[in-house]
Amino acid sequence: MGIAAVVVLLAYLPFRLSRGFSPSVRTAIFLIVLFKAIVLVGLHVRQVGDGGHPIVADIATDARAYYNAGAALEVRGLFEVTKHDVISVASGRSHLGYYVVNYLAFKASPDHPMLFLRLAKLLLFHVALGMLVTTWRMNRTPSRAFIAYVVLGLLFYQLFYYNYRNLKDDVVLSLFMMIMALADRSLIARTPGSSQRFAWSSVLRWVAVGGLIWLITTFRYYMGPIIIGAFCIHLITGQGMRFRYRVGLAGFMVVGFAVIITLPGFDLVRDRGGPASLLGALTNVYGVFKMLVSPLPWQHTRLLLAPAHTLYLLMLVPALWCLFTRFRANLDWKLFVVLQIALVVGGILDSYEPRKRFVMYPILVGWIVMAGRRNERKSRPSSVRTVARSRGPRTRTPHRS
Repeated sequence: MGIAAVVVLLAYLPFRLSRGFSPSVRTAIFLIVLFKAIVLVGLHVRQVGDGGHPIVADIATDARAYYNAGAALEVRGLFEVTKHDVISVASGRSHLGYYVVNYLAFKASPDHPMLFLRLAKLLLFHVALGMLVTTWRMNRTPSRAFIAYVVLGLLFYQLFYYNYRNLKDDVVLSLFMMIMALADRSLIARTPGSSQRFAWSSVLRWVAVGGLIWLITTFRYYMGPIIIGAFCIHLITGQGMRFRYRVGLAGFMVVGFAVIITLPGFDLVRDRGGPASLLGALTNVYGVFKMLVSPLPWQHTRLLLAPAHTLYLLMLVPALWCLFTRFRANLDWKLFVVLQIALVVGGILDSYEPRKRFVMYPILVGWIVMAGRRNERKSRPSSVRTVARSRGPRTRTPHRS
């Protein structure tokens, strides 16, 4: 029953979110989602048939840990499981959210929990991508927005690969794209005369952003402080704030981050020196560089990921070009997310797996999309359209003598 519900939602929600596109584009989006779902189900059935087990039985020890935790908690009722119960079966405290997700998969589909989980994560990804592309379509041409959908939803299939391996990073990516879509929809400048209804919708969007930040923290702990820090830096570097407020907010941010980094969930950072490791990260230029470009395709241990990574390297050039040619417009919270991930992952953790930088992919694509021509129909002032309609067709009046 759970799998059937996810399949129905897969067929409906991504198509529904694409309603602003032309019928041919909406059909293409539907076929992309359908293709990925069919391939995912086929790989799952083949794996269970060959190995007799629904998870990847290779070096993915974390996949087995997640699965075993879900199986251990399966006998408990849905409202009986506590945080202490999850901690008791988990191998770490910094990403308890994914253990909970595996437990919910067992409850939703006891016979095929991992197939349910894989399809649910595919649904979450394409719902998030649809939200993000809708934001781009509202401010740029639909053609550029659809190309971005193809790049993120199909060409970077290593996202699909990690989905199949039951890892949490594609969930982190999906939640981040939702945050990116909601935040940018509120931050992008609007025409004057916004109604009270828009003001309330903006408040609700920021409430949703706060909830999503909390949720993403349960999957990858450092992502929450990184996003909050990026919003703070956005305020500090923005226009209209007095200098003393900028200094106060910057000091509050530094102190707050130093405190947060000592809490449970930042074990990896604490093991490398805690807050003092941030200074080392700032000087680790080579580590940051390797994080941005590694692992290179010819050094990659999984050759299946080499084409998508090569595409990433090729995309870096136009993305950086668009960043610097419109630097003032791109000096916002997303740029600060990229810089902080580079420091944490490359400067502190020395972890160059491409999945650790998944949240950078929509940011880089977004720089390219938003550097293009605006959607003239959407950006044209409403007052001009109203006057044009009120005038009606021009008629030539007869000349009076």
